[in-house]
Amino acid sequence: MKIEIDQSDPLPCFTKILNSNDKFKFIWPLISPYCGGGNIEMVEGSNDSFKRFLDMSCGIDAFQVSQNKSIKGIAHRSQECWVEPFNTWTIRELTKNKSQHTEWKKLIDADSESIKPYLHVQSYFNKKTKDFICAAGIRSSQLIEVMRDNQDLFKRHTNDEDGTVFRSLSWDTARQNGIEFTWINGDGDLV
Repeated sequence: MKIEIDQSDPLPCFTKILNSNDKFKFIWPLISPYCGGGNIEMVEGSNDSFKRFLDMSCGIDAFQVSQNKSIKGIAHRSQECWVEPFNTWTIRELTKNKSQHTEWKKLIDADSESIKPYLHVQSYFNKKTKDFICAAGIRSSQLIEVMRDNQDLFKRHTNDEDGTVFRSLSWDTARQNGIEFTWINGDGDLV
């Protein structure tokens, strides 16, 4: 989807703003019909101490506030790519400092009563043009189940620049294994 710049539009102008929060604000209208609608309240990057705690301890990047005023946590990861998107959910397993207090650990250690995101969204944007390419959302409970019971479906990657270790689950692999999720293309259409 080509990002048009409209000064009256509340969506961000990507020629000036390129952070993950702004990208999530852009894709939310595209994915929200598939996950209950409502508005979002950003958590990541907030100066509010409780929001920072939810981000750092629980992996919640945004709140979804539905029409009936229920609140649910969402995790979002955005990546830019030069050519084709990876089409994966990518989860950090080890930081560059080899800390294990990462998204992977928070999810795999979460019990049924833990505060955690109910939805994980991964989005991709073109690195050069900043256009939206695609996104997919999966219920955290399904993602955690795969992480615990089918780790072999995840590929392990190490960032050569800083040594950060990630695990990724391909959207095609998820689909082939009967895992339910929502995948939209750059036009906002279901894939």
